[in-house]
Amino acid sequence: MTELSRRKADRMIKAGAVKVNGQPAQVGAQISGDEQIAINGSQIIARTLQLVLLNKPVGYVCSTSRQDSKPTIYELLPDTLHHLSYAGRLDADSEGLVILTNNGQLVHELTHPSFEVTRSYQVRLDRPLSADDLTGLAAGIELEDGTSRFDEVSLVSKSNVRVSLHEGRNRQIRRTFNSLGYEVTRLKRTKHGEYSLGDIPSGKYSLEDISA
Repeated sequence: MTELSRRKADRMIKAGAVKVNGQPAQVGAQISGDEQIAINGSQIIARTLQLVLLNKPVGYVCSTSRQDSKPTIYELLPDTLHHLSYAGRLDADSEGLVILTNNGQLVHELTHPSFEVTRSYQVRLDRPLSADDLTGLAAGIELEDGTSRFDEVSLVSKSNVRVSLHEGRNRQIRRTFNSLGYEVTRLKRTKHGEYSLGDIPSGKYSLEDISA
């Protein structure tokens, strides 16, 4: 059966199309995975949806195989989680939140441009950001592949900037600051959509199991 988004599943439950052990399902009800679940009279098998929030360190690549001898993010996970897909890359020089899951619909919603999912980053520069350049960033910076616009850009300190954007062009943040003469010395993703890095230590992960 095709995987359902949570919103679509909720609609089907409200419409009475879903039954658990022969009884109409209720939105938000918890199941163990041992129940008999039917949608429009057809029985399905419940499975556990897994969601991993990983704090990727610098030097690791978002790939299933090593690149230029660099280790992959899967080397930070036990073998039992190597089947998960990552939702959005971070380059080897960047760190922070990487989401991995076996929920294909969630990967699609987090990565496809049509959903315009916002991602937030902490950016450290090699020198203080000037007021004029901060204004220019807010207005948009022209790059070779079009205008780079941040949803939010604000100073945390003289050389530390908070950036949010929903675009996902290759190395967009680094290229944007480079075009103004700055070098990004640290780039850390702290939030991806509704998911936050929180206090997960570098190189560690948090695992959440969701029955569906």
